[in-house]
Amino acid sequence: MRLSEPLARELTLAAKFAAACMIGFLADAVAFRAGLDLGLDSPLARVIALALAMQVSFALSRWLVFRVAARGPIIREWWRFMAANGFGSVCNLAMFASLVAMKWPLVSRLPVAFVASSTAAFIINYAGTRLFVYGKGLAAPRGRAVTGGALPGGDALIKPPSERANP
Repeated sequence: MRLSEPLARELTLAAKFAAACMIGFLADAVAFRAGLDLGLDSPLARVIALALAMQVSFALSRWLVFRVAARGPIIREWWRFMAANGFGSVCNLAMFASLVAMKWPLVSRLPVAFVASSTAAFIINYAGTRLFVYGKGLAAPRGRAVTGGALPGGDALIKPPSERANP
């Protein structure tokens, strides 16, 4: 069974977003460890590390995943990204705490709760970033940068050649 082109593009975009988030996670882990090594209390080190990780994830998502070129003020995108992914983080923590608190034999185990809550948070973060931050129609097919109308013929650049109107 062959995937449709839009579904294949969406899955590719989700995989790129996952890779960007993994790099953000690595930045989080390194910054957290460095904070602890510098003598910071773990909550302060965690907040600083998470803030850094979100900036890394935003930058990678903006320029490498969704390939946004010039779509208005970057600060608006930054706020939306922080809100969408902050909401995902809150859901992650709430789900993790709930699963652990249930004390059910399987789902209360820390690795299971961690994977389940992280997976749910990834879905929430991807959906929020894709729909709330960058808009559903902004995937850049075949490596083209998204312009959102910033250039002549702007929105035509985000459509596959088969869907573009001939001038």
